[in-house]
Amino acid sequence: MYIGENNKRGLLQYDSTLNVITGALVLLLLTTTYSQAPEKMMNPNTLRILTNNNIYVKYFITFCIIYFVIDFSYQDTKHPLYEFFISLCILGLYIIYSKIHHYFQISILVLLIIIYFLNDIINYHTQRSNSPTLIKKYTVVKYCLVGLTCILLGVGYVL
Repeated sequence: MYIGENNKRGLLQYDSTLNVITGALVLLLLTTTYSQAPEKMMNPNTLRILTNNNIYVKYFITFCIIYFVIDFSYQDTKHPLYEFFISLCILGLYIIYSKIHHYFQISILVLLIIIYFLNDIINYHTQRSNSPTLIKKYTVVKYCLVGLTCILLGVGYVL
């Protein structure tokens, strides 16, 4: 390994907002698709201690999952407090997300997947140095969808 070379190999390279989206998607997928998986992977006594119906323990475990995913996903080394605060923001958004109606949840999940796909397209075109105007258009669409996601989250929480 060379001096100055970072040993973290992550999935994300260019946009730090993608870290938030990736953390949210992983969290949603963990809580929906694999909700019964810990029972098959852990000793029942350990699982009972971790999930003793204390909401703060559940939020702490969720926070740890988010923090580790974000820490793993950064290609360059970020300050631990930065990753800590990003993780807190995602946890707060997840708590709000868990309180909204299921139609809003499905809409937000679809929007997050589209935003993630758009970011992959932007990264692809940035690496290839293709058409800066096309990259700007995709970026505008991505930020509009991020804004729409925030609006849906806020409206869903208020209703």
